[in-house]
Amino acid sequence: MQQKRRRKLLTIFLIILGVYIGLNAAVAYSFLHPPRKVASPIAGTQEFMYNGPGGPTPLDVSDNFHEAKLVFVCAHGYLGNRNTFDGVAAELMKEGYGVLIPAMPGQDASPAGAVSFGPEEAKAIHRCVEYVRIQNPTAHIILLGVSLGGAACWMASPEDSKHIDAVVTEGAFAHLNLAVSAALDRKVPYGSILLRPSVWIAELLSGLRVSKINPVKEAAMWKGPGLVIQAEDDRLISGVQAKELSQAAKVPEWVVPGARHARCFESDPTGYMQRLDELAEKSLKNL
Repeated sequence: MQQKRRRKLLTIFLIILGVYIGLNAAVAYSFLHPPRKVASPIAGTQEFMYNGPGGPTPLDVSDNFHEAKLVFVCAHGYLGNRNTFDGVAAELMKEGYGVLIPAMPGQDASPAGAVSFGPEEAKAIHRCVEYVRIQNPTAHIILLGVSLGGAACWMASPEDSKHIDAVVTEGAFAHLNLAVSAALDRKVPYGSILLRPSVWIAELLSGLRVSKINPVKEAAMWKGPGLVIQAEDDRLISGVQAKELSQAAKVPEWVVPGARHARCFESDPTGYMQRLDELAEKSLKNL
């Protein structure tokens, strides 16, 4: 009887273990392959293709792109698409600035199969900067990234430092590990502990190492103007991370009262555009 009982308990344990591992594997896969929503056309822009990570990738460029004296390269975040910048792009185009918005790797209509949480996204931004340099060689360039897109902007900034005038990020993480833990905790209570195997599985599937993706390192290499924007009510990226990025890059931090993660423009469009205008003016004056 005892032997049968032990076998039964072992069977139950193995079933529970299998379900637990399966659940973590599903979470890992979903993180790397988030649901996609292909962007709808943005008024005042045209869609072109560039050589992005994974192959030919769509990007939206403003109608004035080829003549604009200054171009904003805009990078959307995780679970976003090009429509993330609908409001910002409209205001920037009103001011006469050019706009370029790519579909980021593993999202929107990008041919890349998965999100890389930094490296491939930084590569996408680098290739967008190259695209601007080819299509509008004399344009000044400002990087504008939200959430993961912001982190990628900092990661791309050292390589593109000779070609860009300023870096503006909103809700960007300084350390991916902290952002992942916060995201897991939002899924389920104590998720950063209970679902930690999902991180290890995602690393095995992608070849990435979460602990090695720390955009604050690249931010510390930046020597030009910039701005770190942080939502006051951001429950994903802590204010501590924003402050660390600001201090590392030696650029100002702007905390938007009452704003939620990646919703700072909606909370204060006037303040948002005022700060972008100020940086644009400095860039055009080569300050």
